[in-house]
Amino acid sequence: MMVAAPWLAFVLLALLVPALLALWILRLRRARVRVPAQWLWVEAREDLRAEVPFQKLRWSVLLLLQCIALALLILAAARPRVTLDMGRGGRTVLLVDTSASMRTRDGAQGATRFDMALDSARAAVDRLHPGSLLAGNSGRTMVMALGAQPRIVQPFTDSRALLLRALDSMYVGDEPATIGEALDLSSAWSAVPDPDAMEDAGPARQARIELFSDGRLHDLETAVEGLDRPLVLHRVGDEATTNRAVAMVGGTRSPEDPDTLRPWASVMHWGPEAITVDVRLAVDDAAVAVRRIELPAAEDGAAGRVDVLFPSLRVAHEVLLRADILPHDLLPEDDTAAAIVPASTGGVVELLGDPDPLLVRAVQAIGMDVLSSASPDLVVAVLSEPATLPAVPSLSFGVPPVSAFVRGIGSPVPATIATSDPRHPVSRGSRLSGVRVDGVIPLAVEAGARVLAEATVGAVIVAWRENGVPRVHVSFRPERSSWPLTEDFITFLVDASAWLVGLADESATVRAGDMLEVALPVDAEQIHVRFDGKVVGRLDPIDPSRTVWGPATQAGIYDVGWMSADGEQSKRIAVSMPVLLEGDVRLGEAAAHATLIEQHDAARRSVPLWAFAVSMALITLVLEWWIWARRQ
Repeated sequence: MMVAAPWLAFVLLALLVPALLALWILRLRRARVRVPAQWLWVEAREDLRAEVPFQKLRWSVLLLLQCIALALLILAAARPRVTLDMGRGGRTVLLVDTSASMRTRDGAQGATRFDMALDSARAAVDRLHPGSLLAGNSGRTMVMALGAQPRIVQPFTDSRALLLRALDSMYVGDEPATIGEALDLSSAWSAVPDPDAMEDAGPARQARIELFSDGRLHDLETAVEGLDRPLVLHRVGDEATTNRAVAMVGGTRSPEDPDTLRPWASVMHWGPEAITVDVRLAVDDAAVAVRRIELPAAEDGAAGRVDVLFPSLRVAHEVLLRADILPHDLLPEDDTAAAIVPASTGGVVELLGDPDPLLVRAVQAIGMDVLSSASPDLVVAVLSEPATLPAVPSLSFGVPPVSAFVRGIGSPVPATIATSDPRHPVSRGSRLSGVRVDGVIPLAVEAGARVLAEATVGAVIVAWRENGVPRVHVSFRPERSSWPLTEDFITFLVDASAWLVGLADESATVRAGDMLEVALPVDAEQIHVRFDGKVVGRLDPIDPSRTVWGPATQAGIYDVGWMSADGEQSKRIAVSMPVLLEGDVRLGEAAAHATLIEQHDAARRSVPLWAFAVSMALITLVLEWWIWARRQ
């Protein structure tokens, strides 16, 4: 216990205690009276003894109680404080990590990290809102869930029951989590914690942050750098835990025979030693192949990785591919991954502009009929100047077409493709990085379009929907690059054609935490989303060709159904775990934040005791008065 004014306490003790004793020692002057009976003389004799000054003090409960009350008042004047393991008053935000890595079962008796985080959060509520006299004002607390987007589970409250109920209602998802947006949101709520009482809010005070996580937040270091408020990390999990996962699964159709499908899977391992596992492939939930592989150990923090090729399959229709690692580890949710492979491409293509013979042969090789048709399924155009394309799906090369979403800037320049989007169905199956181009036109991309590949000069491949019509533009001619010399060029044509004619869309393979975007017929109605056999959403979009739902917080197979003139229809969507972000469950990285984040044992609270001392003094005086009154 600390005392803020010890000298004041000493002075008051030296002055007031002698004064109190003097009141008991000094003679009290009383009037003489005659008593009619002798039995009253004993009490009179006792009174006479009390009137004799400076005699030895005799035991009295009243004197003891008065001394105790006086000591408590002197203690209150000295402003004592005691430091307890109780957090801090004011406002506190409890951030609970609900990301995929929190599913790891490395706790006692198979408890997940999320279970351990909830237990720690409940203990924090007990600490912040104990409901005892010593705690004084317990302040107000908010509960937030950390996922792809922060979610307020319980606004600021001083109710212990509401906070515990909010923690009980939380669930863990398969999405990645960040903390930056949560800190911004907590700052906004700290300024006005109770919007219904803004006039009484007083000056804003930043809330204290308590984070319950395994530390696998990818923006943690940058988010807490320069943070102007306290932040305590309650880290959960076992530092020795490692993980292996199926990062991706898919299938590539042969350019010569689109009905031939070659499945593949990519497996990653974050352990310190190489291990041997089995990888099982299932097609439409029927196991068809098993491969035994050796996963290399992680090096310099990077996971060991093996790409597994399975035997080719003869299948023309849409199929569901699923890859599993056997046996499962402490995070079984990422031991499996699924993907939807669209049916083999076919249809009529109309060529516009000045296509190179190499491009014509490539289009024919993917199973498309090159014809001049009044109603083609797809238009492939090679443009030398901006042109308006017909209102059908189009794949264009060279100068960008007339569009509100994309336009060329500058003249063609040499460049090398640096990065590509591995998640869009047009670009996920081909490796575009490293392709050298003699003359690429940099693109200015507006909101609503998606960049699929970027070069050293900017965006070079873009996909968008204009008035419901899908389009893909490549800002260079294929013959002026090294691209046609690789198999990835044919793969790109296959994937682009499948997306353009509606056999694949942005949601064919997505990651948990993303929005599902599906292109439906314009007359689609009664649109609903099913997951695990249950309807999880009903939609009534203004434009069904751009139907959006989400975010999809759980990995698995979603089914989007609708009614149209063609009857009841549905589309399957595979949502996978964000393995590249959440697969590494090791805790060592969190140690790098030790200088920025206090540890759990630093969560202590300094509580003033003056109010407690005054209260006890008043109670003591009331008790002393009650005893005196009983004697009268």
